Amino acid sequence: MTNFVGVVYHPKREDAREVARQAAEIIGRQGANVVTLPAWDDEAILAALPGWQLVVTCGGDGTILRTTRLAAPSGVPQLGINVGRLGFLAELKPEEMADKLPLYLKGEYWLEQRSMVRATLWLANGQATLAADIAASPGQQFDALNEVLLTRSGLPRVIRVKVAIDGVTYTTLVGDGVMLATPTGSTAYSLAAGGPVVSPQVADLILTAVCPHPVRSVPLVLPPTSKVTLQIVGAQPAMLSIDGQVDIAVGASDLIEVSASPFVARFVRARSPGYFYELIGRTLR
Repeated sequence: MTNFVGVVYHPKREDAREVARQAAEIIGRQGANVVTLPAWDDEAILAALPGWQLVVTCGGDGTILRTTRLAAPSGVPQLGINVGRLGFLAELKPEEMADKLPLYLKGEYWLEQRSMVRATLWLANGQATLAADIAASPGQQFDALNEVLLTRSGLPRVIRVKVAIDGVTYTTLVGDGVMLATPTGSTAYSLAAGGPVVSPQVADLILTAVCPHPVRSVPLVLPPTSKVTLQIVGAQPAMLSIDGQVDIAVGASDLIEVSASPFVARFVRARSPGYFYELIGRTLR
């Protein structure tokens, strides 16, 4: 029986707040201890996570991505309730909560693990700036469930990115940027940029160029042991984006090392393990 549950919701969506309230009521009626927090309160969530056995996320895929980056280091599994558009990562619809939430609390689920990707910054000038003006230190690490993206910033001009794989120079990509995506992220920005859809049951990395020039650049699917380095060539400013939610300004000679994260995202599921294929067949056709 799950006795300690966190409910996290998108703070700027009234419908997500209401779904979180209803979820907390249902969970409380089962005798569990419930803490409800807005998804953007990182400090409070990180402080509470060690005491949670499950975190219920009320929002869209973006809210789940954010919560995953907080929960993964603690190994706390997540149950997503979709209050968004696509709901690729969510497990339930709001109208299913009353009937199904009690079953999850009784342990009637299987645990899905999804790989994550890590970017490590090595900065030529010793300091980078996040969008919120927080200094990023040399060697600082950022983990993502969808992708890490190195993209142009400021003026609408191409950037040049030197790419090396396992210490071997691959190429210098010219275009809007380059990303390293997980199989989870293969149905997001990577797909829009021409990358393949990869089953979340594997842990590969997908290297995809964004609007490359010339256009013959093709995506690469790399094993999870791969180490990829990205380096800006020239003076054009660039941005490192983590799941499209954390942005760090980088520049010439800054080095970004990308590899599989030591953390995994854990999701509770009651659907058939083959649900992913039905989902993409219905959503992406």
